[in-house]
Amino acid sequence: MAKYDAGTTIVALAISDWKELCAGKLGRREARHVFAKIEKETMLRAIEMEKKLGTEVKEGSKSTVHSLGGRLNEIKNDQKKTNKTFDMDIYVHD
Repeated sequence: MAKYDAGTTIVALAISDWKELCAGKLGRREARHVFAKIEKETMLRAIEMEKKLGTEVKEGSKSTVHSLGGRLNEIKNDQKKTNKTFDMDIYVHD
């Protein structure tokens, strides 16, 4: 469950089309494009975070919520090992 929670967190961070998504104003084709864009942006966000924080970059991994959650948890754990004061919430809001 923790990986799923972390996975949904990183997906939410990557979504730039919240207004259209929440308003339900997307047709079938538009929705497919938005969801493909969200998938791509989420993977790019995970790669960007891994590179920025100096953890192992997993460019070829799957973009499932579970997989992304595991990646986010690994990023947090790696940072806590090297920086005891690291706070993911502060990092995300910067």
